[in-house]
Amino acid sequence: MNGFRKQFDARVAKMVDDLSLNASQEKAMRAYYAEQLGKIDMEALNDLEIDSPKMKEMAAAIRGDGLSDHMKAYLTTGQLEGMKAMQERKRTSQIESAALKNLAKLQDTLDLTQEQRDAAYAVLAEDAENKIASRSDADLVAREVMRAQGIRMDMSDRDMSEMFKSHPIHAADTSGDPQSMSLRVNAQRQQKIDRKVQLMSSVLTEAQLTRYRKSLGGDPNSASMTIETE
Repeated sequence: MNGFRKQFDARVAKMVDDLSLNASQEKAMRAYYAEQLGKIDMEALNDLEIDSPKMKEMAAAIRGDGLSDHMKAYLTTGQLEGMKAMQERKRTSQIESAALKNLAKLQDTLDLTQEQRDAAYAVLAEDAENKIASRSDADLVAREVMRAQGIRMDMSDRDMSEMFKSHPIHAADTSGDPQSMSLRVNAQRQQKIDRKVQLMSSVLTEAQLTRYRKSLGGDPNSASMTIETE
């Protein structure tokens, strides 16, 4: 919980500075975030159903849904517009960061022309925007819980809602057979590789696409694939 408290305190501090909030405005904002903090139940987290009302409530609290409505009675029109602009800049920054990270991975494998780099960035930015827009509440909660706990890992290509026991993936195989589980995990991994390659199909040459697939571990000539975590 301390991790989320620090996150919320940092949000308030930034808005105090950027929006020039006075003492009463800051107090109202801190009261809002104190209420949101009370909605985050870390003890019950692992047993939550991924589509449950509580999961939706926690996601809304973490996002800060309703902050603008809460602060309407305290902020000027200019401050409300400034807060909206801050939220849009944060979203744009998330998109750009994800696109640049994936472009760097691509360039580690392939020698791209400037035209290809520009085209790849545009594709990756659109993909990042779509992912953020379609992110499930459970995925958001899982990511933010890990961040609040100080866990740092590359989660860009994973559906982090899989960490919850109620995710369908945990019911997909009940046989307990390691070979069956291995086949399922490899099939899911191959789907992710196919998606990444397809995403770059309009940017890369056929030779580059083949090399890119191999770099992802999806060599079509390979007899088997090992299980890896992303």
